[in-house]
Amino acid sequence: MILSSIGLQTYIWNNNLKSVLLLICFPLLVLSMIWVGGFLYYLTSFESRNLPISVSEQSTLLVKEIWIFVFIGVSAWLCFALYFHQRLVNLISGGNIVKRKNQKKLYNLLENLCISRGFTTPKLAIIKSPARNAFASGISKKSYTITLTKGLISDLTDQELEAVLAHELAHIMNNDTKLLTTCVVFVGILWLLSEAGLQFLNLKKVNLKRANSAKNLRIVLILILIFSIGYFFAALLHLSLSRKREYLADACCVDITKNPDAMISALQKISGNAEIKFMPQSLTQMCIENKTKFMRFFPTHPPIKKRIDALRKYALAQS
Repeated sequence: MILSSIGLQTYIWNNNLKSVLLLICFPLLVLSMIWVGGFLYYLTSFESRNLPISVSEQSTLLVKEIWIFVFIGVSAWLCFALYFHQRLVNLISGGNIVKRKNQKKLYNLLENLCISRGFTTPKLAIIKSPARNAFASGISKKSYTITLTKGLISDLTDQELEAVLAHELAHIMNNDTKLLTTCVVFVGILWLLSEAGLQFLNLKKVNLKRANSAKNLRIVLILILIFSIGYFFAALLHLSLSRKREYLADACCVDITKNPDAMISALQKISGNAEIKFMPQSLTQMCIENKTKFMRFFPTHPPIKKRIDALRKYALAQS
């Protein structure tokens, strides 16, 4: 089931299953990174060659000694993320939660869509950017949030805004946001670990010219390799995300609004104007449009033209 879906319900089950697998695999990844780091360190350490056990056994012993602390740390991070994940997303994206009194039109549009589907109305957030983009995030009814840019709100008509809101609502209903938010949180912690590592390297580089520079250089190379593993895992996380999610959300939007022309028109206005310059690449995967390629290799979204063509075929088939 996790490899393919034959319907909307199995697609949702796949998203739930992938989210759970990511939660399980994350502490295992951290332990694997520690094992690799220990292996490389002991492999290049002259002192360890005199020990009666092999390099791999030394690394395994290291993991056995600290695994409980790793699980405690990961558990603490997961608990923190469970309660504050949306605040983290808002902090990273620059989104600010808005009240009904400040955005009555948007809330009315979103509420009408939710009533038609019997769904709890998500929160609304706005990013102060002239770009035309939007994304949905959250893992529960209390945290579900739809974020729009100021450029999108000012440049789209009411019908086009309704279509974008319906598209993002579809991501929430299909549990795309649960999987995407989980990915962003994990990529975020890997980024934090990498930043901490870079600070460590920055402190160490002043010693590289001293007598023990060979040892410091070895540590630097090992840390670079460990960080590379973390970033490679970020790429694997991306590969778990199906590009079909955008096609499905577009189709669900038409099913909710009964107005394919509005979604097509919105996509045309968004195309070429969607880049939010200050937003990290790990978060742009969640946006309605993103032309950049994650890790420079993997496109995160299908082309706008293909999405419009698919919408026209879908609308024609429904008529």
